[in-house]
Amino acid sequence: MSTNTRTLAAVVLAALLATAGFAQDFAGPELRGTATLRSGETMTGLIRQAQLGLVEGAEIGARLPDGGYIGVRTDAGVREIPATEIASIDVEWAQTGTEEEPRWKITKLTVTTTSGETIIGRPTWLVHATSLVIEADDGTQQRAVAFPLARSDFSPEKLMTRLELTTEPAAPAEEEPAAPAEEEPAAPAEEEP
Repeated sequence: MSTNTRTLAAVVLAALLATAGFAQDFAGPELRGTATLRSGETMTGLIRQAQLGLVEGAEIGARLPDGGYIGVRTDAGVREIPATEIASIDVEWAQTGTEEEPRWKITKLTVTTTSGETIIGRPTWLVHATSLVIEADDGTQQRAVAFPLARSDFSPEKLMTRLELTTEPAAPAEEEPAAPAEEEPAAPAEEEP
């Protein structure tokens, strides 16, 4: 790896880690779900950040004011699917480099929308990576970062392969107390002869 590539990789990795640190500072839509890594590990909770690249259109999460979107290049053109309309994202990765210089890239994206539509294509961005920040119900944050150009800390097992968003059921409406039943007047007592 050349010195320029290493410098770029270090800068990009630092940017990924820095954005992960700001994840709790923003209040976008509440996206809850489960992310699955290549290792099979899963992380469930509030999706603060689910990033597959380094540009707009490659990230969704609560840290973005509008939740972000995923850009998919299809045979019919580019589709931008807002986070709030995504039910799941499936990611297929391939190692296109060598053992000495791994080049992991996304070869296929499948986005299923909340309306049931399936959009299949390729990412609209060039640099592929994974940066996840998911907050569990107890407030702890789970993180997974996999940036293929940062060879020293990179593990392909930390690449995200699936993100399934769940729709939280609406809290049940509080029932109003029933109005007291009106009492019927008591029948007059019959007199005894």
